[in-house]
Amino acid sequence: MNTLEKSFTVFTNKDTNTAEQIIEEDVNINQLEESINDQVILLLTKQQPIVGTDLRRLIVLLKAAADMERVGDYAVKIAKTTIRIGKDRFVTSIELMEDMCYKTSQMLRHIVQAFIDENTTKAKEIAELDNHIDEMYRNIIKHLMSLSNVKPEYVPQITYLSFVCRSIERCADHATNIAEYLFYLKKGLRLDLNN
Repeated sequence: MNTLEKSFTVFTNKDTNTAEQIIEEDVNINQLEESINDQVILLLTKQQPIVGTDLRRLIVLLKAAADMERVGDYAVKIAKTTIRIGKDRFVTSIELMEDMCYKTSQMLRHIVQAFIDENTTKAKEIAELDNHIDEMYRNIIKHLMSLSNVKPEYVPQITYLSFVCRSIERCADHATNIAEYLFYLKKGLRLDLNN
């Protein structure tokens, strides 16, 4: 289970204790990114001169690590929202949010594998799923906004739910970023797959 999945499961179960653990464990993800950065810097200093492809690989590793670290940050935001909502009953069904999170988690899992395999075909397929996630996000936000007109007393929770949706949508964007880095690595092309 990746960090996003874990955080969203905690959110759906209103498990504030595990939410606090996710927040505390974020330091581990931050340390992993720092470790990758340190290793890349070490390679750059020890392996000069470095050929273009190798330099691209190192730059791409730095960027992909930063994107995965941001996914961890969004998981923390969801965990914090879990604590803010507490045990209150959800004002609306979160089934569509669950589906959106599941699909985004799949994107993250598959883009990591595509990155390891350096499979640009698979990366492009994964990036194309981002449009579907964006559409889901728009539909959920539209529903939440209409709900805020009908149930104004629930506006704080509706706002929190929209933050959770935004966090999930941003994680899908980060998966797409990693697909773009892979294209840059393999083909030297800067593609905008996030449109």
